[in-house]
Amino acid sequence: QAGLPVRVVRTLLALGTSVRLHRPDDPAHNGCIASAYRDFVMPGTAPLTPRVRRLSKADSAPGSPPTTARRRRSSCGGASVAAAVSTSGTVATAVTATATGPRSPSKGSGETPTEKPPQLPKLSGLESCAPDEVGLDAKSLEDHRLRNRWQSSLGILPGLAECVIAGDRVAYVDLMGSADVERGTPVRSSTLFRCFSMTKPITAVAVMRLVEDKKVALEDPVSKYIPSFQITKVVKPESAEEWGITAQSHDHLEPMQTQITLRHLLTHTSGLAYGPDRASPSEPLKASNAAEGSYIGLVEAVDSGKIQTLEDFCDALAGLPLRFQPGTQWMYSHGVDVAGRVIEVVSGRPLDAFLREEVFQPLGMTRTTFFVGRDRARDLAAMYLAEKEDVVDEENLGALCRLKRVDGTLPEESRWCGRNKRVLAGGGIMGSCGGGLVSCLHDTARFVTMLANGGKMQSGRHLLQHSTVRALWRGWVGLRFL
Repeated sequence: QAGLPVRVVRTLLALGTSVRLHRPDDPAHNGCIASAYRDFVMPGTAPLTPRVRRLSKADSAPGSPPTTARRRRSSCGGASVAAAVSTSGTVATAVTATATGPRSPSKGSGETPTEKPPQLPKLSGLESCAPDEVGLDAKSLEDHRLRNRWQSSLGILPGLAECVIAGDRVAYVDLMGSADVERGTPVRSSTLFRCFSMTKPITAVAVMRLVEDKKVALEDPVSKYIPSFQITKVVKPESAEEWGITAQSHDHLEPMQTQITLRHLLTHTSGLAYGPDRASPSEPLKASNAAEGSYIGLVEAVDSGKIQTLEDFCDALAGLPLRFQPGTQWMYSHGVDVAGRVIEVVSGRPLDAFLREEVFQPLGMTRTTFFVGRDRARDLAAMYLAEKEDVVDEENLGALCRLKRVDGTLPEESRWCGRNKRVLAGGGIMGSCGGGLVSCLHDTARFVTMLANGGKMQSGRHLLQHSTVRALWRGWVGLRFL
């Protein structure tokens, strides 16, 4: 839903929950813990070099690594980058695959790394180029590469696969760390990462395929395809913060003033919400607000396997009150999951089959799927939480975080391995700790290249019309007709 000011798309699969374009001059993102710091640098912008110095436990200044970490789900493998400490207390990073690696400059030394950047890995089917050939700053990109190693040395970032694409050429690639710490499996361009909410844009493209074929319209009421949404109730504004509201809480509910449309689903303005999540089923399920609290029963039904199909999920969801009148507010939600069910109803095909036949196969995304077969389980990156170390030695600065493996101790134990009782989640999260596609850097690069090129695929044919892609780039949430 975000506009692209330049035809440059940056693909990041370091974290399954975070794919972002960050401004390098925004101090709010400097030194971000447990979600990889990213800067998107164009020519003429001074690169930001990580400050390297002794840290106090209270230190959280922009540009230096904070000593506290939010627990956050990561779909990447473990770090193969080790930290060393010099006698002056500065941090030096060493990539274990090469024994030595680029070192962050000492504070006040004016020193800059002189090591040449490694040879770029190739992404199959995509032409490579030097950054300056497409108007990008090579020095800033190399500075960014050093940041990745620096964050990994602190235990923040286990590993990543990322690239920068301009037009249809790859100007930057970085494959760092291990896909599986315990087994030392390196990250490759074919390593499978959990997409989580980056499943959403893929589902949105699938919806727009149906729009172009005139099989659906964005202004269609959802109840046209899922009748259970026809009589969904809405929480009254004055009751929005009340806990425990159900479909039987009549004093707190009112009828819908307008029906939910497909446009509402895709823009998170439908009144739907999300329930609480957690890293694994063994953790307690806790709601942080009234909206999440109203979804706990639905989340538990999915986790337990009581709800096993997208059809059953949407019918159960329609029985929960909306948090506001459709089109009047914004709230991150299961809207795109419901859009996935509309795809099933209209096409007569399961969501995974439709995506495979109408999106993945035309684009050559051969490894993207909802379920990983047992024979490919070792290609799936392990999933870790980055947890803050209880004690940080200020004189001998080491890892600030430790990695806690979740989603099984073996690849075969992952909830994404084998076609188990999982609802196909076009929105990327289903239940408390599962759902969504898995994909690799190679496949995702093809997808975003298609978007950056106005819907045109590498074959020269169009998956979507250019006008459709331009519409997707617009700021939909701010448009009056919502």
